[in-house]
Amino acid sequence: MTSVKSLAGYLLGVCLIVCVHCANITIDVSTTERSQGYLGADFALLYCGYTITPEQQPTSTTSISVDWKRGISLMARVVKGGLSPISESSNTNKYNIINDSSLKISNVEDSDEGTYTCLVTVSPQGEEPISSSSDTLLIVGDPDMTTVDPDSVGGAVYDRVTKYLLFIALATLFFITAQ
Repeated sequence: MTSVKSLAGYLLGVCLIVCVHCANITIDVSTTERSQGYLGADFALLYCGYTITPEQQPTSTTSISVDWKRGISLMARVVKGGLSPISESSNTNKYNIINDSSLKISNVEDSDEGTYTCLVTVSPQGEEPISSSSDTLLIVGDPDMTTVDPDSVGGAVYDRVTKYLLFIALATLFFITAQ
């Protein structure tokens, strides 16, 4: 009878440890709200960082994956741990995950502008995966333009052409009023 009680106690302890492990994992993913890329630049970098609580390390039984998506299209993925760690990309010459979770977009083009999602997933073996994500907007601009953060100037964005036109308008106004 004692061996049955100790076996029951052991099994109860194992079940509690497993349930505590799976019920309390949270993932906090952060990206910058907006990222700036320049037309023709060698690359644009979209930052993504994450914390997992309690801290999880990739092992042979737990994998951590970072996916970068644009809409429903997968741009790049890194999986650490699990049975088969991988690193893949829809176009390895264009998209690469660096520093564990940030997306490097090479040879920046107008068509790269848009919203990207960083999705982090923890997959403990035999348990439901836990995921969290964050979006960032990549804005592609002409490198010859000087841009100012729209929030810091009440929504106005100035470039060289705007400044030149403003100068012409003021010069014309000064010329007209001087006569």
